[in-house]
Formats: sequence, C-alpha cells, structure tokens
Amino acid sequence: MASASSLRVQPAAWPGRYAWRFGNAQARTYTHDTDSRLTQLAGASLHSLSYGWNNTDTMASLTDAVSPALNASFGYDPSDRLNAVHGDGSGDASLTMRVIAERGKFNVPLALHKRQGRWAVVSAKAVNDKGETVVIVE
Repeated sequence: MASASSLRVQPAAWPGRYAWRFGNAQARTYTHDTDSRLTQLAGASLHSLSYGWNNTDTMASLTDAVSPALNASFGYDPSDRLNAVHGDGSGDASLTMRVIAERGKFNVPLALHKRQGRWAVVSAKAVNDKGETVVIVE
C-alpha cells in the first residue's frame, strides 16, 4: 500500500490536495489555473507535464518536459470536437469516436500512426449499434 506525507491542501474554493510526498520521498505537485483546470503535474525528475487550455475548456496542448517526444497539440472543429492531434515524435495511438448520423449511431475506432510530427489514420471501421461494420480505411 502506498503512503504519502507532507500533504498540502488548498482552501475549499480550490480543487483540494496540490502537493505531497510519496513513501519513497518523491514529491508530486498539481498546479491549477483560476478556472480550476490542471495546468501542471510535476514530480521530481520522474515526470513534468504541462497542460494548455482553450477558452472553451478543451485541451490545447500537452507538454512533457521529461519525454518531449510525447508533446502534443490538439485541434477542434467549431462544435469543440477533436479533429486534429499534432506531436513531436513518432509512434502509434488509437481512439474511438461516437458518431451520430442519419443512418444511426456508430462507434468509430481509429488506429493512428505518427510520422514527422503528424498523425495519419491507418485503419478505421464504423460499427453501428447492431454490430454491423463498415470499413472506412484499411
């Protein structure tokens, strides 16, 4: 069981705990903006994440000071739906979108691969609520 010490707590108007030490003496700190959104998560040299936000409460960026290849920025359509992810490194990722269309509701799992800082869809299939599948990209 993990233990913590040196807990630091913000007043009731804030999200609560913002710093502590784990049982192994490693510190962790949370920083929030005036809208109570997480802006930084830090812990010694093990991790240091910064979060950027748009004025619509959608995440604009994620910056990893320890592993810069994981940095990303996010784009949204006018309805605040995620439509772009840009990053520094290369790798693979996946996400599932829920699409409501004239022909019904669909789950659309996407497999992504990042090359030269841009994500590309390598496979996508739409699956409706009846379990029927339509291949979009293969």
